[in-house]
Amino acid sequence: MNVSLAPELEQFVNAKISSGLYRDASEVISTALHMMNEQEHFTHLEQDWLRSEIDIGWQEAELGIFVECNPRNYYR
Repeated sequence: MNVSLAPELEQFVNAKISSGLYRDASEVISTALHMMNEQEHFTHLEQDWLRSEIDIGWQEAELGIFVECNPRNYYR
């Protein structure tokens, strides 16, 4: 597989190799892709958690279980 990078990304990859943290460009790109995959996984987990929290909130509101608040208290 051949990959073309924008000049600034190529400089970034070369800087990582020069730092001694990575042996070659393949290792830099592989690490970046693993990190991207992990970030997407956690993003999906966060979205699932947020949806479940919203569902709980709606259920509680329908049952009349809620707390009134004054938004001005949050923006001091």
